[in-house]
Amino acid sequence: MQTCKKSPHLFSTTKCILYGTSLVPCFVLCGAISFSPFSAEAIKGEAHARSHVTQDYLYVPNGRDGSISQYSINLDGTLKKLPNFTVVAGKGGTTLTVTTDKKHAYLVNDDDNTISQYAISPAGQLLPLKPPTIGVGKGAVRGLVISPSGKSAYVDNLEDNSISQYNLQANGLLTALTPPSVPTGAAPLNIFLDATGKYAYTTNAKGKSINEFKVNPDGSLAPLSPALVATNGQARSLVFDSTGRYAYVANSPPDSISQFSVSLDGIFSLLVPASVPSDDNTGDIIKRSPFTSSVYIANDHSISQYRITSTGNLAPLSPVEVPTGASASPISFNPKKHFAYVGNFESNTISQYRIETTGNLVALSPSQVPTGRGPETVACDSSGNFAYVVNNEEATISQFRIAKVGTLTPLSPATVKSGGGAYFITVVRIGSR
Repeated sequence: MQTCKKSPHLFSTTKCILYGTSLVPCFVLCGAISFSPFSAEAIKGEAHARSHVTQDYLYVPNGRDGSISQYSINLDGTLKKLPNFTVVAGKGGTTLTVTTDKKHAYLVNDDDNTISQYAISPAGQLLPLKPPTIGVGKGAVRGLVISPSGKSAYVDNLEDNSISQYNLQANGLLTALTPPSVPTGAAPLNIFLDATGKYAYTTNAKGKSINEFKVNPDGSLAPLSPALVATNGQARSLVFDSTGRYAYVANSPPDSISQFSVSLDGIFSLLVPASVPSDDNTGDIIKRSPFTSSVYIANDHSISQYRITSTGNLAPLSPVEVPTGASASPISFNPKKHFAYVGNFESNTISQYRIETTGNLVALSPSQVPTGRGPETVACDSSGNFAYVVNNEEATISQFRIAKVGTLTPLSPATVKSGGGAYFITVVRIGSR
């Protein structure tokens, strides 16, 4: 595995692809709860008190501390610590995955080779299930990926060259499928499901390839034919176009994007040309705009931007490179408005942009706003009116108001305390149940 270009704590051997768990899709957990695997006393009185309240909550896994910080988001956007501010987790966790029914959450702990599993109370508190953790393979640096059916879940194991696969019960508990894992190419960094949930794919860095799987009715994975498809380099991450008929894989090295058509039976085939160049990738995470047919990838001092053509090929926008600060994190999109933000780890700033109808990023004024030391990936609240970023090197969260024109203004206080070894923020909107 290459030595990555950003901070060593982010991009060491097993942390080289941490970005994106907003990359991890969260789907509805189906089925009625048959019993409660957590203490009834833990949420006694909460359900009635909060049953008519809809509120955003914010969670930050602290990988070094082995905990998760928990906050509610006030109406003015400021963060308020929940009564039980931290909940115990394993070591090395980075990305919290939450089901879209907002009842359960999971944290993959790379250092412990475990998955922490939680219920979410009506008041936003994470409550460890019984058992609180289950085992996973070695080098599981990503978050949990849940199938669209909500009945199965998957974790890629970087060091074991495998995918762990689980049955996801209605009560939130994970149990291993048979077999408990399936082999992949060398160093699987991410696992992705297509929108139908019928097919799954891994990006294999050392293998310079993609594994292709069919998802069986019981959730277990079976290799397609061919089982492996070559990429242009060390495959890092993958994104589909809006139709699911085309896919794009970020490679580094060499810095490029492989482009594929996707057949109805889930098979990838290289387009012509097979790849397009990108700049000096840092995050190696490719993302598609929710507003336009365009994709973006973070580089050392810029964002590369492309338009998806009618044939599926990527065409560079003009300009193809948009300036950022130093060591740009993957781009984040405002959920309600046509704005985008990039944390600049070494510059201690956030770059802010307007997204044109063409997909072009246009820098706002000012083009950057200051943060704490070592900002990671930006997250917005559900209204799109507030933004937050973890400052990894000082264990704080910067909090901002988003103006109508998209610019960020620090709230008061400008930062709140988090824990050690934090990278990603998960925002969850919880309403009446």
